Amino acid sequence: MVEDASVVDWEPGDPVLQGFGSLAAVEAVRATQLLLPPWGTAAVTAASRRAAFPFLVVGEHAGRRRACLGAELPVQPSSSDAMPLVLLTLGTLRWLAEPAAEAPITLATGVPVRSAGWTLQSAPGVHANGDPPVVLAERAGIHRLAGAGGADRLVLASLLSADESDVGRDGDGEWPATAAPASAPSTSGRRDLSWWFYAAAAALLAVEWAAWGLLR
Repeated sequence: MVEDASVVDWEPGDPVLQGFGSLAAVEAVRATQLLLPPWGTAAVTAASRRAAFPFLVVGEHAGRRRACLGAELPVQPSSSDAMPLVLLTLGTLRWLAEPAAEAPITLATGVPVRSAGWTLQSAPGVHANGDPPVVLAERAGIHRLAGAGGADRLVLASLLSADESDVGRDGDGEWPATAAPASAPSTSGRRDLSWWFYAAAAALLAVEWAAWGLLR
């Protein structure tokens, strides 16, 4: 047990932190220095005066979600100082209540995302390596990755990578542009009349000055 722990780091892309922005305001009067189990990853890291340690450990094992939050809820959870910790606790409970097998992995093409606790196999267009696996989608679309125990995990990859575009195309490779840009319209047969307009303006100016002199 440690006294006066504060959050110092977190994983913004972790599903358990969906909807959260900065967690720098999360503090705990009393916290437990958690150890990292083989089935989980540290979604949130806190620090005391002595050391930094995992503050929120999340993972999935055999299709079940698990979470360990190393903090005691305050006696007055409605106070403004305790509200960030209460919201983190409620967000963790929301993530635990979701059906793990039905929650898809959402990511952008070209951006690796860690999938806590699931043992996944790579599929065409999607790579899953490591333990816990890191999922990387090369092509946008809906994919399914085989998991442990025969359960499939849905992967939704959106086309947000500036270096990749595969809309309406099949197969690998690059497709350079084939349509030639429209040529500029020809200017042959046209005459520059700007000097004539300048001369006419000068003549009108001279007539105006002469008329003004006569009237004076």
